[in-house]
Amino acid sequence: MVPASYNLAKAETANSWVREGGLAGDVGCAAAHRNTMEIAVTKARRTHKPLVLILEDDATPVRNFKVKMYRLVHKEVPCGWAMINLNARCARGRCVSPHLLQAATDWGRQCNWDHNLGTTALMYQVEQLPHIRSMLEQTSWDDQRPICVNFDRALGLISDRVAYYVFPGILPAYVWDDHSTPSSRLPIDSASVVGW
Repeated sequence: MVPASYNLAKAETANSWVREGGLAGDVGCAAAHRNTMEIAVTKARRTHKPLVLILEDDATPVRNFKVKMYRLVHKEVPCGWAMINLNARCARGRCVSPHLLQAATDWGRQCNWDHNLGTTALMYQVEQLPHIRSMLEQTSWDDQRPICVNFDRALGLISDRVAYYVFPGILPAYVWDDHSTPSSRLPIDSASVVGW
């Protein structure tokens, strides 16, 4: 669900970064994450679950995933965490345990392209998810900063306001096995600009 106030045509006009094409794939991905977050909070509250794990369709858990996640959550994640990216490419941040970084703040406030990429597997504290969703809504759906509709970049932009941790994708054997199923986001973005 894309907010009614978001103007895709205006955002595509302001789209002047290096990537070519439109924003339709990024808009679709951001809207899907936003909707999934809402569903996850509703279900978790109904079932009294404290954690939510959101997997994209190209994510594949490794063998012994539950055991590895238990170890990560109980032995490595600092108290007070709000969210963990379980497969961050180009991970950047402050080392807090053998396998985990606290995500670096996007100091330039520009939704940079160069770090903590990928959202195939995100784990949230249920109590924090509505606040995270609200911050992302304010950040992502700004047609004056079209690059920020990209969900990975929006997460980087809020990392100074939420306890966001990343598990570097260079360590896939520990938590995550990404079979690199091609994403449909880039081909959609690279196709002709979509007018809504």
